[in-house]
Amino acid sequence: MFEVYLGIGSNIGDSKMHLQNCIEALNLNIGKVSNVSSVYETEAWGNQNQANFFNQVVQISTDILPFELLKKIKELETHLGRTKTVKWGPRVVDIDILLYSNYHFTAANLQIPHAFLKERRFVLAPLAEINPALIHPILMKKMGILLEECKDTAWIKKIN
Repeated sequence: MFEVYLGIGSNIGDSKMHLQNCIEALNLNIGKVSNVSSVYETEAWGNQNQANFFNQVVQISTDILPFELLKKIKELETHLGRTKTVKWGPRVVDIDILLYSNYHFTAANLQIPHAFLKERRFVLAPLAEINPALIHPILMKKMGILLEECKDTAWIKKIN
């Protein structure tokens, strides 16, 4: 089994409900959900001309290999109502593979750890909440340290 950390987000409709539905679907289709962060409200990242996002990080134990996991996640996003929009645009649900055990690699359609992980406070805060001792497999720093060093100035607010 592999320990995988996923970032989930939503900014269309009832975002809290979409996140809960996403967690349930991940548990049924991807692997056993072993930890879930609080929900964080954040301003949009990348394309700021849209509604605020609600974000969480989910820890899952799975035996699904990375490229198959990516395929299943994309199918799950579609099943949960995501449609193609502009890059970093509004979405019912977004699921990103943040970390996959201690693996690191780059391919055309998948980079592990996630390429922007260390640059996004809305990912680092929930990661540090559920596992502050978790070490980035390339930077060799704990998530709590990466959060302290993060230069992202976007606001973030824990809402539960």
